[in-house]
Amino acid sequence: MAHLSAVPIRLNDGRNVKGLRVLELKTALESFGVPAAEHAQNKADKLSQLINAMSKFRASQGFRGALEDGRLIDGLNVDCCPWW
Repeated sequence: MAHLSAVPIRLNDGRNVKGLRVLELKTALESFGVPAAEHAQNKADKLSQLINAMSKFRASQGFRGALEDGRLIDGLNVDCCPWW
């Protein structure tokens, strides 16, 4: 069984990953690009698999992530945001 962090891990819609039901885990895995044939067999392993897929996806967006429109936050310059 995988070690899970004590810090809540949330989907983009704010739902806590650890509280998802099996069907919700399957849907979330598919949304992060994990094919149904590769899904783990039990809930704990599905949860670990989802956290891993989320981490890879978020890491691919750069250190600070991305805005809703897809622009990487690391790529923004100070001139674009006068309120900072």
